[in-house]
Amino acid sequence: MWRERSLWVAMAAVLYVAVAALRAAPNAPIVWTSLVVGPLCLILGFRAVASPAYGVDRIEPAARSAARVTVAGLAIALVGDLAPVGPAFQAAKTLGVALACPASLVALVRVSSLGGIAASQRRVRYEAAVLCAVMWTVALGLTGARVMAPQRLASLDPVIIDYAVVAASLASIGITLVAAFQLYVQRRFELGVAERAAAALWLAVLCLALGVFAALLSVASPERSVQDAALATALCVGASSISQQPTRISRILRTAVAVTMLCAPLVCVAVVVAYKAPTHAGLILFVVTIAAASMGLLTPKVAHRLAPERGVWLRVLDDAIVAAKEPDPRQAVIAVLTVIRDGLSADPDAGALHRIATSDRLVVDRAGYLHTESAQFPQRLVEIAEQEPERVLSTETLRYIRVQRPAVRELVGWLDARAAGATALVFDEEVCVGALVWPAAGRTAPLAYEEVVLLRRLADHLGTATGAAAQLARSRARELEAETAMARAEAQVSELTDAIERSGLRQRALSEHLARPAQVASYSPAAQTAHLEAERLGQGGLPVTLVAPPGVDTVCWAAVIHLASARQDGTLLVVDATVPSEQPLERWSERSDSPLQVAREGTLVILDAHVLPAETQRYIGSALASDAGIVVVLPSTVDAMVAAELIDEHLADRLGDRALVLPLLAQRAEDLRALALHKLSRIGVRLRARPFGLSLAAQQVLNEYAWPGNEAELEAVLVRAALKTEGDAVDAEQLAEVIGDPSLAETEPKWAAGSGS
Repeated sequence: MWRERSLWVAMAAVLYVAVAALRAAPNAPIVWTSLVVGPLCLILGFRAVASPAYGVDRIEPAARSAARVTVAGLAIALVGDLAPVGPAFQAAKTLGVALACPASLVALVRVSSLGGIAASQRRVRYEAAVLCAVMWTVALGLTGARVMAPQRLASLDPVIIDYAVVAASLASIGITLVAAFQLYVQRRFELGVAERAAAALWLAVLCLALGVFAALLSVASPERSVQDAALATALCVGASSISQQPTRISRILRTAVAVTMLCAPLVCVAVVVAYKAPTHAGLILFVVTIAAASMGLLTPKVAHRLAPERGVWLRVLDDAIVAAKEPDPRQAVIAVLTVIRDGLSADPDAGALHRIATSDRLVVDRAGYLHTESAQFPQRLVEIAEQEPERVLSTETLRYIRVQRPAVRELVGWLDARAAGATALVFDEEVCVGALVWPAAGRTAPLAYEEVVLLRRLADHLGTATGAAAQLARSRARELEAETAMARAEAQVSELTDAIERSGLRQRALSEHLARPAQVASYSPAAQTAHLEAERLGQGGLPVTLVAPPGVDTVCWAAVIHLASARQDGTLLVVDATVPSEQPLERWSERSDSPLQVAREGTLVILDAHVLPAETQRYIGSALASDAGIVVVLPSTVDAMVAAELIDEHLADRLGDRALVLPLLAQRAEDLRALALHKLSRIGVRLRARPFGLSLAAQQVLNEYAWPGNEAELEAVLVRAALKTEGDAVDAEQLAEVIGDPSLAETEPKWAAGSGS
């Protein structure tokens, strides 16, 4: 508050008037009092209108600023009233009232609601404040001109100035009455606005009545009484506009109205009688005191009757809150619904408690029995009610906004069909478990904020009572959903497991098919050694290098390594580096179809990896994991290829020294006959639907030839020989002719030479 610039500006104005009064009458004690009363009134007023230090400030800053101006006007008018009688101090008082009255109207039109969907219909208009300011400008101009230019206004009757002040005071009170009534009518559906507007209206009427009454009884001059009434009206309106507790304002207002209704006529009569018979003033005062005390006993009952709907809903809500405190949750619900039905004389089906989790509603029949009926509560109604500050939604509020929001018309029809006047959401902690449908019972007026607060308290008690049942229902629903989800997940897991197993079987079958050439004939020591070494390297699960002479079938040996590894169910991907499309770096970069990604769970076989560009080899070596399943086929050892600058060092480091040198076909003499028969059987089936055989002389030719092209040359020779063969067996002549060495056909079989000797 002390940092507000407006406080010090107003303080300077108040002290200026007080010091001027002190200079005009330094010996008057009341003038010295103004030095204390003015600043004190200003400080206390600014403290009262300041925003709260804690919590949410629900008052608009513009309304608080207008209230500060009202307080400043009050302090200036008060100091001017305590000053000596004179035109200057009369002008100071008029200035204070002229500041307070329009400022209070600004605060009135800037009254903020406590939220809710009806607040969107708000329209702020300042016509009343402007009109009031114009009226006070005229009065202030006349009083100021009399001070500033007394010679020019010497011929002007002072009564005219008094008339101007009285007219401005009465006009400001009248404008306040109209503005408060208009505000009440237009914004009565906004929470907290109707109470403040009604308080401003009644307090303005009360101030006007007191001012007129004081003027009629000659308590003060008419111009002073009406001016004080206007100042009091501005103060009451400003205080009502910035109050954050509409419920307290409503209760205080009802009490004040009740006291006024009961005691004002009595006091007026007593004052008139006292004026007529001043000798009996003591007796009149005694009688009035006794009568006023008696009337005071009736004030609570009269104030309760002044509540909305004559206090019926407040009484029923209080009784329902007491009933909701029943220890047994079921009995608490029965007691609450019974109190609502009996208190409002409503239909038994009108008041109901909907449970959202179980999609049903609870009603009590006339015999007092609780019934559970299947009913679906609109989810859209829950969403709208959650936007309300107290999570309580009035049917009349929905009916008020349905023109601007056609989507709520269906909800209004749903509520009207059930004769519902309000809906209060029932929460268990932070979860909405239900909704209490409050019967309208013929009421068409919007809910007062006091009723909304009580309805919220009742819903909170019901939330505690029904929370356990709703929690069990939600737990059961979640259990069923979890069981369904578990069954669905188990079915998906089973399907995925079967799919993985089928995929693994397919991959393994393909790998076994590729490995068959290395397993069909492994009788020679070289083949058996290579086979055992391949299985050992495969079990290690590390990168392997195959050193293969030209013509050796390397894919079958890579398949043997793959089948011996833990990745035997994965993909066996063979990449031929001599193909141009496999060489660019983009082919191997981080893409979904990169060979490194496709063979991630299997084995990657790179044939002739030294043909790849250096940048591609470097990337493979960098991106390759230390335990990756990869087989690289090279014509020589890794060290030799690095020395010849054909293999990048990064790739060589990843490959390491795990190499397998594949045997030459010439080193597998024991396997030649089995290999040849295996290939000829397949060739014969393809050519003539029956397998080819091999003569003994042809077998001798196979053993005598060196086979520099290894398995590739063997298969090519056998294919060409089979094409030249007319019988069922390939003879030595066809082999020698295909090989291009006729002398091989003349060689005597070794078994024959041995038998001759």
